[in-house]
Amino acid sequence: MQKIRHVRLHPQSLSPDPTYGVETGACSCLDLEPARVVRAVPAVKQWRCPVRVPATADGRVEFLLDFGTELDAKLELTVTTTARCHVTVGFGESAVEAEGLIIAYAPHPVVMWSVPGAGTQTKLFDTYRFLTREPITNTSRGFRYVRLVFHDVRGELRLDRLVAHAEFTFAERRGDFRCDDEHFQRAWQASVYTARLCARPAALWDGIKRDREGWFGDARITAETNDAVWHDPRPAAAMLAKLPTNDWCNGVPVYSFDAIAMLHQQVLVYGWESPAARDAFARIVEFLAWVAATQTNADGFIIRDDKIDTYFLGIGFLDWSTLPHGGRFEELSWLQCKYVEGLRTAAQLAQWLGQTDTATRWRKLAAHLEALIIARFWRAETGFLHTLNHAGPGLKLDDHYPKTYQQAIARGPSGPTRHCNALAVLAGIGSPAQRQTILDRVFRNPAIDLVTTPYFRYYEDSARALCGDPTGALADMVGYIGDLVEREDAATVWETYDPRITDLRRYTANFDPTWYWSTSLCHGWSSGLVPLTQRWLLGIEPRQPGFSTICCQPAGPAPGAFEATIPTPHGTIRVHRPAAHEPVRYDIPAGITVEPPRPAVTG
Repeated sequence: MQKIRHVRLHPQSLSPDPTYGVETGACSCLDLEPARVVRAVPAVKQWRCPVRVPATADGRVEFLLDFGTELDAKLELTVTTTARCHVTVGFGESAVEAEGLIIAYAPHPVVMWSVPGAGTQTKLFDTYRFLTREPITNTSRGFRYVRLVFHDVRGELRLDRLVAHAEFTFAERRGDFRCDDEHFQRAWQASVYTARLCARPAALWDGIKRDREGWFGDARITAETNDAVWHDPRPAAAMLAKLPTNDWCNGVPVYSFDAIAMLHQQVLVYGWESPAARDAFARIVEFLAWVAATQTNADGFIIRDDKIDTYFLGIGFLDWSTLPHGGRFEELSWLQCKYVEGLRTAAQLAQWLGQTDTATRWRKLAAHLEALIIARFWRAETGFLHTLNHAGPGLKLDDHYPKTYQQAIARGPSGPTRHCNALAVLAGIGSPAQRQTILDRVFRNPAIDLVTTPYFRYYEDSARALCGDPTGALADMVGYIGDLVEREDAATVWETYDPRITDLRRYTANFDPTWYWSTSLCHGWSSGLVPLTQRWLLGIEPRQPGFSTICCQPAGPAPGAFEATIPTPHGTIRVHRPAAHEPVRYDIPAGITVEPPRPAVTG
């Protein structure tokens, strides 16, 4: 399909959010008409209701319409016909999905309506279905494109009204960002809109279309974006109130440690009086006790528990990018690194609450595990190994459990990955010299397999910045997201994106287009450019609960000029740089103490 300039971008901000700059109160609903006719038979160049078209010889009329941006919406259609006819409506985040060129079932993108007879009729498409279930009523769906195919049309067909009733959650954008780099600007605003569409007062959805529920690993990133722009504690608080204490979050061990990071973020931004914070910490104490007592071996490493039948894909999960599969839990460096991060994050929470003994115990265990991880997984020439025993090349994620635990295949060390080294850095594991090795031999090494999810790209670039290269980290993330939104004319950031793939696989998470599982082109975990920008370009890092203490340490010269607002409980922080290489200027509200920067780790 021919590339076009996005039709719903705000002219100054380049935001794909149709409510940007619009005074709409709570923005609970906004009615939008199609922005562009992609294809019409008979030909219609511009969409302006009422649209009148004569029936073709075979009684078929077709429209492929672009609403110009991703929407959480119900579609309403009013038509006037001379006789009974039928219409098939296809919805899609992409044009190819609306046209049925890729498989989708969650929800199934096609709905049919039998127009009962002559006259004017209205239909609200407020149901969707999975192929194996009955229709689910009164439910919105995520889409940008709509395909209407009318059959059995006699005489003139008149479309009197076609409107998407789009729903939005948050009332006020409190944080924003403008810069003189259009590539950066559009990538940042698309990231914000992605998170907004996936956030609701009681949950942070995994994706707007598939998995309208909270997955803690994904929600950790969505919450950080929400905090930086909409500043609403409710979605994360609602999820944290449901933390399990004797099971892994969502069947994914690493997600449980992301849940601890979510609480840490919640307390840093809103303070201990934020909803569910103290109760969530009590649940974390109970959870970590369960982990230590039942989910670890004599070394303290996490192991797989055969009594648990809720593991996602039988093994747990890290990322959809290409990874070495195989290795028992205790042979996976990345899993043990996430445990260390969880312990150290929980220790900081305990210290803030004055629970010094608990904080000390968790820190000692983290230090013990760090020493073991370095001893077993570190290689001085290459960085941290991903697994001590891979099961062979070319495996799928769901091959991990049978190959490792049933067939006991152990082919030896896998070599390093970006994933395990990023998670080691984020856990505070390793010396400055080891971080330099990771920066040079892994993050700057094109021979190491690329991360192809915006989700983990955020973690890799956060770790790269901590290794002393914040400018390179920002350039990598902006280039990756900016390429996606511009090449694909995308309104939101996708679940996965590999710039090397240009065929239909790019719409199906790099899987074959006949793959049975629907993918998402609006995925909350993909919005990490927003918190990365706040920390490493604007230089704002909260250090004490409720934004009471911050560090101001901007990173590098690109982009040149920018201005930003960051919401806090004390008011809005304003950050401004009039031109490249000029100093960054801060307007800090009363009640916030500014601490000096931490010593830099050079890279």
